[in-house]
Amino acid sequence: MLKQDKLKIPAINVNDSVTKSKFDNLYGCRESLIDDIKRATDIMIAGKVAVVAGYGDVGKGSARALRNFGARVL
Repeated sequence: MLKQDKLKIPAINVNDSVTKSKFDNLYGCRESLIDDIKRATDIMIAGKVAVVAGYGDVGKGSARALRNFGARVL
């Protein structure tokens, strides 16, 4: 649209930004993972053993969230 002069206002592709993806992967999964597990299973996470496969930003956020709720993370 910009090349065709049809874009009347500035536009930014936020979805592909490194900052957004790092933030969402690390912090977004912390909130949604625990919420989804609780809703799907209706069990307490404290005292459970959880295995996180992969230690990228999503794995780091997931492991931290599970630890914060009392799980033993492997």
